[in-house]
Amino acid sequence: MNNKELFIEIYGTKASVILTENKAINEKFYFDLNGYQKGMIIDKEDFFESFNNPKFQRIINFQNIDKLIFGISPNEIISRTEKNSLFDIESAKPIEEKDLVENYLINDDENTLLHSIPLGFILDDKDLLSNPVGMHARKLESIKLNISTKKDFADSIIKLSELLNLSCS
Repeated sequence: MNNKELFIEIYGTKASVILTENKAINEKFYFDLNGYQKGMIIDKEDFFESFNNPKFQRIINFQNIDKLIFGISPNEIISRTEKNSLFDIESAKPIEEKDLVENYLINDDENTLLHSIPLGFILDDKDLLSNPVGMHARKLESIKLNISTKKDFADSIIKLSELLNLSCS
């Protein structure tokens, strides 16, 4: 089965485009971006218009892309470590799988969560473990690393994908 992936890296005033098929590079080229400066979209119409590049349009229109990956400026990435209490009770109890389940979605009006990476669990404010199932504790907390970007930027990338009629993952 052919697996075609399209990588679009946005940086400076350029976009780098790489088309791979089964992890082998088929095409690689660059084009100038308008409306983008220092990691921010400053003019959405100019930014979207930049993607009317003929080489890019040929790939979009005539290749069956399985996966689209955007690389964005590190200036747009926000990372923070978060500690959440999963339970805090009077007497120790054995930790079960269901105790480790938590909602990784952050409700933030300014940022969009890209990844949430579990770093471990803290038992009774002292032990850091990757899998505490079967251990006893009164207090269980999770530590995770959340990676996000500005909501406006993520919305612009989604809008760009819609304008390009991209329907892959």
